[in-house]
Amino acid sequence: MPKKVSHTIIKSMLIAPPNSFIGTYNVGSWLCGKSLLYTTFKKFECGNLYSDMKSLMENLEKINEQLIMWGILQNSKKNDFVNYTYSSVSKNWEVFWPNLVYHNNEKFNNDADTVDYKLNNMFSIKRDNLDDFVSILWFSVKKYTI
Repeated sequence: MPKKVSHTIIKSMLIAPPNSFIGTYNVGSWLCGKSLLYTTFKKFECGNLYSDMKSLMENLEKINEQLIMWGILQNSKKNDFVNYTYSSVSKNWEVFWPNLVYHNNEKFNNDADTVDYKLNNMFSIKRDNLDDFVSILWFSVKKYTI
């Protein structure tokens, strides 16, 4: 039987305080004792949310691993979920980073004013865009749920 995953579970995986549970899912402590973006989320003056990992791909791989451990995603669908979500965020770059320039070219990968740099070297989202990011994650999870 397919496991239901809610928008709330996905959002909680990102910002819930340590030891927070939704049902049996320890959404607040799944990644080294915390949720993915909790460290920056708890600092209200911090306008950008980010994790210790630098790239979006690294963040998605960690989320994916946990969803597999919880039995929400199949291990065989691993790359599908990660690639689909990465592509969705990349395609919606103007929602997250309207002041950046989009370049899909290695020449610009080290330019901090580009979307490629943001995705691959210094991933973060504005606090105001958290729900947009959660919606993309949730849709991706629903697409690849067992």
